[in-house]
Amino acid sequence: MEINNSFKTYQTKDLYESAYLYAKGVPLTDLNWIGDKCFFVFQNTETSGKSLCEQLSQQFWFGECLISAKSYYQAITTLKNRIFQRQG
Repeated sequence: MEINNSFKTYQTKDLYESAYLYAKGVPLTDLNWIGDKCFFVFQNTETSGKSLCEQLSQQFWFGECLISAKSYYQAITTLKNRIFQRQG
C-alpha cells in the first residue's frame, strides 16, 4: 500500500484489498505497471484527518468488512478483467 502525501491517490498491488475498495465505491483511476507487477491506483479523499482508502484498508486487513459477497465477487472479476486486458 502506498498513500500519496496529499491524499489524492492510494495504490496497492493486493487484488483482494483493491476489490474491497472498488466494491465500496472508491474510484479506480489507473493501473500502474512496474515490470510485471500491477498496482491499482484509487482516488483518495481525506476524512477526519485520515484518508478514506486507509480507513477501508484497515477494515479489510482487520476483518471488519461489511459488504455483500456478490459485490465483492463482481469487483474481483472486474479488476481481473482489467489486468488481463493489458496482458492479453
